[in-house]
Amino acid sequence: MAEQKRIRPMSFPEEPDGPVMLEYVMVDFTKLNMTTRTWVENFEPQSVEDCQIRVISQYETSDQSVPSVDIGMRPVFMCKDPFRQGRHKLVLCEPFYLENDDKRFEWNTRAKCVDMQKKVNDLEPLYAFEQEYYVVDENGIPLDMYSDTKGRDYDNEMDVGKYSAIERDLAETHLRACIYAGLKISGMNRECHPSEWEYQVGPLSAVDVCDQVVMSRYILRRLAEMNQIEITFINPECTRDTDCRSALHLNFSTHDMRGDNGMEHINKIIENLRKYPQEKLFKYYGSPVGLDIYWFLSGECYMPVHDQFVAGTDKVLSSIRIPLKCVKEGKGYVEERRPMSNADPYEVCVAFTQSALSEANGL
Repeated sequence: MAEQKRIRPMSFPEEPDGPVMLEYVMVDFTKLNMTTRTWVENFEPQSVEDCQIRVISQYETSDQSVPSVDIGMRPVFMCKDPFRQGRHKLVLCEPFYLENDDKRFEWNTRAKCVDMQKKVNDLEPLYAFEQEYYVVDENGIPLDMYSDTKGRDYDNEMDVGKYSAIERDLAETHLRACIYAGLKISGMNRECHPSEWEYQVGPLSAVDVCDQVVMSRYILRRLAEMNQIEITFINPECTRDTDCRSALHLNFSTHDMRGDNGMEHINKIIENLRKYPQEKLFKYYGSPVGLDIYWFLSGECYMPVHDQFVAGTDKVLSSIRIPLKCVKEGKGYVEERRPMSNADPYEVCVAFTQSALSEANGL
């Protein structure tokens, strides 16, 4: 494939009170891909409430034979723009129908998360995500997949060296870009398969952590675009026969779980989860795009199995893991290990919270 030509970037001086560029970002009907559009304002918004509602013409579903519709873009989260920097902003939006604001888009899962959060606020829940991803070429092949497999340990890729850091500059730049933007990124690391990485967001409230996961995904894909590579949040097809699964693990706690006698409340959460049918969760734990969740939860590569519920301190086969540190301290959090890396974070938070706290608050 011929090398793609790129426009050489230019830098421009900016006046202290000059125009401000707002990059509006909105997840589309896939619940994973995003649409963006830039608007220019003559002032710097100090909060998301200062950002105007805008309109974009977009398809509502994958059926693109029907005419696209005008969709309202309601700003819900704002942060600094790490690409334009200065006074410029990234603005996350949710869709709404212009003719009927009370009617919700089916794929506006953020609104459902807002509703859920209002019901459980008194429990002071905190959420944190571990987002895994692959760096791939235009054919969907991990960049380091076939470089040299002789004597290579695919279960020990999390070290430093020749095979460990071909994409380290991207991961490092993403980390710094998210920190600059003001996102609560709590770390990043190499994962156990070639060209697979992970970063962590949170702990935050459900809506806040999901907003920041979505914006961090946008920043990551923009960085990949700038470097003529691609990011995928599903296992590439060529990795299906390997012992590797790309996940979106969720760490969860309530005020009582973090306090004295926290283990008692952790055990209660686990019992609620044990009683909840896993099948109800799976429709929210994996996007319809790509590999199915039954392959994902096959019991291989330290993953749980789809027809069993296991909770414990051991990662192997655990649906819900209690970190050993929490067991020793008698308080802390649990790790939900079943969501796929391409899952919708809003849906994961809603589904997990409903199953974990259903007896506690009547969700």
